Amino acid sequence: MKFTIIINLNAKFSKINKKFAIHCKKIKNKVYIGKIGEKEIDFVTENKEGFIYFQVAYTTREKDTLKRELAPYPKYILTMDIDPIADYNGIKKINVLDWLLNKK
Repeated sequence: MKFTIIINLNAKFSKINKKFAIHCKKIKNKVYIGKIGEKEIDFVTENKEGFIYFQVAYTTREKDTLKRELAPYPKYILTMDIDPIADYNGIKKINVLDWLLNKK
């Protein structure tokens, strides 16, 4: 999937976004913010295996928020929701703290 890099991470972000970026840098992933078409991607990470797409939302319990965060490309949605891991046709929703602690 081709994406356009908007910015390499050196900007100010929310606490969740900062922790995400720090974690990715610790595990030697390159981190970008990007776009596919008109849809913004919160984070695109790159490692030796390829690209992984991430959306970050405080919660997706509202139907409209979940719908907004779901898009037709494989990715993770990271939230503060304390719910079981969910899979929406290949899009995995996981608690960001579990992801940071590698509990996925």
